[in-house]
Amino acid sequence: MPIVFVHGVNVRKDEEGRYTRAEQRRDAFFKECVLTSIAADPKRLVVYNPYWGGHAATFPWDHGALPEAEYETFGAEAGLEATELLPALSLAGVLGEGEAPPPANGVLPWLARRGIEAATDFLVLTATDPSIDEFVDADAVARLARAVGAYAFVHRDAPPSWLDQVATNEAFIDRLAAEVQAWGAGAVPAGAETRWESFGAGDQAWRSLRDTAGRIRRAAVKLERGQFRSRVRDPLHKNLAQFLGDTFVYLNERGTAEAPGPIVQDVIEALEAADAQRRGTPEPLIVVAHSMGGNIMYDVLTYFRPSINVDYFVTVGSQVALFEELKLFKISDATIPNGIKQVSKPRNVQRWLNVFDHHDVLGFVTGKVFADTTDVEYTTGSWLFGAHGAYFTQPSFHHRLAARVQEGRV
Repeated sequence: MPIVFVHGVNVRKDEEGRYTRAEQRRDAFFKECVLTSIAADPKRLVVYNPYWGGHAATFPWDHGALPEAEYETFGAEAGLEATELLPALSLAGVLGEGEAPPPANGVLPWLARRGIEAATDFLVLTATDPSIDEFVDADAVARLARAVGAYAFVHRDAPPSWLDQVATNEAFIDRLAAEVQAWGAGAVPAGAETRWESFGAGDQAWRSLRDTAGRIRRAAVKLERGQFRSRVRDPLHKNLAQFLGDTFVYLNERGTAEAPGPIVQDVIEALEAADAQRRGTPEPLIVVAHSMGGNIMYDVLTYFRPSINVDYFVTVGSQVALFEELKLFKISDATIPNGIKQVSKPRNVQRWLNVFDHHDVLGFVTGKVFADTTDVEYTTGSWLFGAHGAYFTQPSFHHRLAARVQEGRV
């Protein structure tokens, strides 16, 4: 069973392996949580990842247009390390205006009392940060995330009573391991195949989660000291520059139906391969597109390859409605909305789900512009560009997507 994932802007392959780690972990999450829930043959799960970043914008002056920072520099030891930036962004997203950060060594229990899913998502997000050099088997982490996410999903409305008995990040993780193990064993019918048995507290994947406690604590300390903002401005500015650059390159070089540009061609090849794989089977074709990937895929489905039928089109943190308002698509009609309330959903798309987070400044809704689409808010718990990139790293996102696909509500 195939799923096609189209990435957004600011995605590049790197020598450090961050791109590869992110792709492997995302694929494992898709297979473990989404595809296995609906696949007729679990052995035929395939995730297609057309990589178009190699054809996107380049900066020969190495972002020479960016202004130099004017804020105080704290130095290497005081500033946020690369592996602390993601948890700091996430914590900043859940704090209310003027609210003090939680105790550094009690972030996870503090989050869990607000919502068990918020704590488990934050834990998995931090543990699977592509900036971490140590590689933990992606499939093992995805299976663990599925188990943790399922436990949190079931307990989302009634926080577990054991939360009152833990005060530190380490204590929370150890207790969560035991509770998930016990709950999973009881949740699976006797005699049924189960993967829960391998998730003891000493398991490698659990140890990976426990190793995140130190990074969480350090990020919380630096957030409280105000050092977080001293490291955020330049990355945000650079991300914005690359967003604009990748967008302009795509629009300028996307080509025509007869001669698609290189970015479009890579996406078309993946879509056609997925379509060929599912042909002759009862299984659906799922397309998930993040950010600019949604705009590219909309162009592909409506102009470059309108003959390919997609069962589920899922746009996440995307700008499709904004691009249509600006009439940037190949089939955009400048006469709409004059006399017509909305643009019709693509004829070759059966269901279209659009996911956004209010904290994601690059995520837009679709319902006012396109007919027959479903807008769903999902809270990543992060902030600005941190929110924009956090969707696919969180178990709760994949559990909710799987539930909608199973129920045919996408």
